[in-house]
Amino acid sequence: MLKCACIIGILKDNPNALALYPKCTKKETEILNSEDYDKLIKHCIDQATQWDMLIIFLLCVGARLGEALGLQWSKVNFEKQTIRIAQQMQSVPNKDKNSKYKYTKKIIDSTKTKRSNRTLPMSSDIEHILRYVRKLQAVNKMAQGAKYHRDLDLVFAREDGYFICDTTFRTFVNKRLAEAGIEHHKIHSFRHSCATSFFEQKADIKKVSKWLGHSCIGITLDTYTHVQPQHLEELAELQNNKFKKIFNSNEKDIPDEMLPNKDDWGA
Repeated sequence: MLKCACIIGILKDNPNALALYPKCTKKETEILNSEDYDKLIKHCIDQATQWDMLIIFLLCVGARLGEALGLQWSKVNFEKQTIRIAQQMQSVPNKDKNSKYKYTKKIIDSTKTKRSNRTLPMSSDIEHILRYVRKLQAVNKMAQGAKYHRDLDLVFAREDGYFICDTTFRTFVNKRLAEAGIEHHKIHSFRHSCATSFFEQKADIKKVSKWLGHSCIGITLDTYTHVQPQHLEELAELQNNKFKKIFNSNEKDIPDEMLPNKDDWGA
């Protein structure tokens, strides 16, 4: 706006041109290390509630919380072994003026970006988890009867089939982390942990980007530039092997003149 004002002659100088903008420090991506990742999954399997299965789903599939809470059984194809992620649960202003709740939950037929709409192959472990959740829901449907919200068709739901409150679920996650002896982590770190587990297994970054539903591969590259400490050691070893290969090909050791003097080691 100010730039346009300068162009058309309303302003002589743009005051924004002299503004000093604060430096943005990028926060390091938060993940569970491999030990805690395995520990949390094992603990949730032992507890075996529907919400525990949701934690495992987030860790293994890497879906956003809203995507998982808005997932419907109609999007799960056991025959083709696929999961279609193309919607999410959101809290929206409640139009019912008589309601005591300011916001209500509903399924939005869209995800964060167009590329976030994706169809994922279903691993055998995820299939077992989803089939187990269905069994738990069958029990709840019998107990709740007509009170069960069958119309929502939710994969992860409360005992009455209604939407899981994201705030209540966060409290539940914090409880499970504490029980497993793991420090506090945000739920979104489960998504980062899933991606990191792919990279640890040498997965192609383009495929991981598509799996996560990133709008472009640049986001994947920028988000997962962190490297586990042991990976730095692997890189040093690769560099060492390359260096040895160069000299071994000439059947020579490293020349003495290339070695530092002891007096220089502290430099």
